[in-house]
Amino acid sequence: MSKLKKLRLLSNMSQHQLSVLLQISQSYLSLLEREKRDITPELNKKIEEVFGYSIKFID
Repeated sequence: MSKLKKLRLLSNMSQHQLSVLLQISQSYLSLLEREKRDITPELNKKIEEVFGYSIKFID
């Protein structure tokens, strides 16, 4: 399971909710969670803003 998906599930968010917060499409979020696409530095910054900490520190 990807770090992004773990964060989302731990926060009890749906893909739709998170995609709205990150201002990306739900289909793109799905690709990110399945690790079919890489998280850009800009998107990583948005993820940090939404969750309050860096995705790098998630196991």
